[in-house]
Amino acid sequence: MNTSKSFATISTLRSSIQKDIEAYELPFEKEDVNKAFFEPNNNTFEAIILQEGKPQKILIPAANMYPFLFRGQTKDFGKCLPSIYREEDKQSAAYLFLERLREVEFTELIKEHPVVKGFFNRHHFSVDYIGLAQHYGLKTDILDLTNNLDVALFFAMCPYDSSNDQYTYHDDGKTHTAIVYVVPPTIYQSYSFGSFLKNKITPIGLQPFKRPGAQQGFALHLPNGEQLRAYKYEFQFTCEDSKKYFNQFKKGEALWVKDELISKAKSISQMKAFSYDIFKKTFAQYRPKGHSKTSIKKELEAIGVEILIKRDSTHFTEEEITSIKNDWNTKNKQQIQKQIIRINWFDDDNCTIDPITKQKTVNLEKRHLYRNLKMLGETEMLRLVQAAQFCTEGEYVDYNPPKAESKKAHRSTDWERMGGYTADAKGKSYLEDEDLELK
Repeated sequence: MNTSKSFATISTLRSSIQKDIEAYELPFEKEDVNKAFFEPNNNTFEAIILQEGKPQKILIPAANMYPFLFRGQTKDFGKCLPSIYREEDKQSAAYLFLERLREVEFTELIKEHPVVKGFFNRHHFSVDYIGLAQHYGLKTDILDLTNNLDVALFFAMCPYDSSNDQYTYHDDGKTHTAIVYVVPPTIYQSYSFGSFLKNKITPIGLQPFKRPGAQQGFALHLPNGEQLRAYKYEFQFTCEDSKKYFNQFKKGEALWVKDELISKAKSISQMKAFSYDIFKKTFAQYRPKGHSKTSIKKELEAIGVEILIKRDSTHFTEEEITSIKNDWNTKNKQQIQKQIIRINWFDDDNCTIDPITKQKTVNLEKRHLYRNLKMLGETEMLRLVQAAQFCTEGEYVDYNPPKAESKKAHRSTDWERMGGYTADAKGKSYLEDEDLELK
């Protein structure tokens, strides 16, 4: 199953991965007549209920299925660690707590953003604060993933020039080698269908800012000491390939969107002085093992970090708030309105069946407006059972050090009922102009 070969071209790499994706298609999806019908519109995000009966929703990149997520790297770095754990000389409690202080400072700023307060919170759309922090350059405990292979290939073939804060392409006339990791979400899923995309892997999806949505981002949350498990594809590419993807994503600007948050995020990423309020919130959320508030403050002082009683946190000025609202109401909300969709569905238990023809009639009065993550998990498990495979030509890698065998937890049952339902084939936009207007 596992091969350590390097794919000679992008086309052979794509062909291999596409073959495995097609193995996950359900029978009715394999019919040519249905492919276009069931294909979601590009650049749309489905509003998904996190848990049935509760209003909180997440805006997940719309797709027929979610068998694989991707991560592109310019080379194989061996260890595959989240950014907060990469610098070996900065793994003390003080340095890790400093990055958490910056994360909380950033989170508190985002909570005050007019779009968060006036649109996302109003409609119960989830905001992934840690995912946003990662996308805007802060060090976090997540690895970026995407459900768009082309996005991953861009990051694999187009190096980032940190000194000029821009992406580049190869133009030396040589053939280069890069890495794409393929991550089946189900390998990080617990036994329960309801855990799909809720634990280790979560959708960042559409957020108040364009960057995560443009990247169709997902987050792999890895605690300290845990590394990536995935299927690795090494492939070769030409300078022409690199330039093609560089241009396809508009020099990276289509993915690395620059907005009003860039300068504030950069400032926060360099902060070494914080308010006591931010310190308290950070300590409550990320208390270092074996440390009191006094002891961690002393260690922070030793590395030049100040905790001040009187210090204003990073904030948006009144002028910035007015400008953000005006831009949203005049330009941005129209795009968002088209991007957000939902899929209605109906319980099969509420259908009537003709005793003679056995024809099923859906009770349209008992319409559910949004799908939920458990439904996606059930469908993906059906796909996995059908496919009976993951990545047939990828090399499975586990960068975690070997552990002693542990006794597996006993399951209370080997069976879990999957309820039937009928759903619309395509999602539809549903937000009206007044739903998006910021007051």
